[in-house]
Amino acid sequence: MNFDRIEVASPFPGPIYRVAETESTMRDARLLAARDEADGAGVLAGYQRSGRGRVDGRKWSARPGESVLCTLLLRRPPSQGFTLRVGLAAAEAAESFLPAGARAEVKWPNDVLVGGRKLCGILCEGDGSVVYVGIGINVAQASFPKELADTATSIARELTDTDEIPTIETVLSKFLFHLDAALSRQDWREAVTARLWGLGSAVRFRSGDPAREDIIEGRVVGLGDSGELILANARMADGSVRAEYRAFSGELPVA
Repeated sequence: MNFDRIEVASPFPGPIYRVAETESTMRDARLLAARDEADGAGVLAGYQRSGRGRVDGRKWSARPGESVLCTLLLRRPPSQGFTLRVGLAAAEAAESFLPAGARAEVKWPNDVLVGGRKLCGILCEGDGSVVYVGIGINVAQASFPKELADTATSIARELTDTDEIPTIETVLSKFLFHLDAALSRQDWREAVTARLWGLGSAVRFRSGDPAREDIIEGRVVGLGDSGELILANARMADGSVRAEYRAFSGELPVA
């Protein structure tokens, strides 16, 4: 694989490389790690043939040149609430390009929404010595396929007709600076909670045990010290009720 280094302003020492098309930037970032690239090095793809989400079988689909499709390698242990910190950085970065009053929210555990529609997806993996941060941010899409039209959005879709759509490189750079800050924030939990999608609302939550896939109903009241989602008055799958339920894996909402 040939990686072309590009100029993207970044607080990290590692360079950003561009590939026109790839199977997966996550795979490419592992190749960079194997050749000892520095902390914060990453691969930005114009098009990704096999982008995937956190849950097996889910794909990230984007037309060429319309999204930030990037995986970074970080040579450091993951901070507490790591994926949520990445989501916070993505939300802050994206919101900086939106009209005044627009709000980017963090949907536990790894999405960013605007107006209830998905703008960004995150996938974090580690191999013991390196943490890989995969991120997809919809930037220039003016429309989406019919099956996504009501559930996905982009920076371009949130702008007015007179607003200028930022470049992919500009959005990535903004994200990198917010990520650097988010990784060391002492108040990360409060900052994410302030943007937490569904806070105060009743939800149906699917537990993270794939063998059971229990549905738990409760009200989102915040995050724990490790980034776990806290539900109050949670009705468990067996009908019992807990005053508090802490979810370390799973997803919400379930229709």
